[in-house]
Amino acid sequence: MAYTDTSAYGGKNSSEPPSQRVTLTVNTINEAKYKIAVVIYASKSPIVTEILEDNNKTCPIGQLNLLLGISMEQLY
Repeated sequence: MAYTDTSAYGGKNSSEPPSQRVTLTVNTINEAKYKIAVVIYASKSPIVTEILEDNNKTCPIGQLNLLLGISMEQLY
């Protein structure tokens, strides 16, 4: 995990990033036992499915191992 101090952004304005945040790299996420991707927009589901089925490693989501994907339609 990489910890980033973004205090250079300035004050507590809601349009500015928080002064501290955590960045998770693909390697860190891959260390998790369970990973779930929720696709909110129906128009994105076929694209994500294609990336995962084709084992496309050029996209970040394609670099995740043993990913469980679920669309919002499947939740309802």
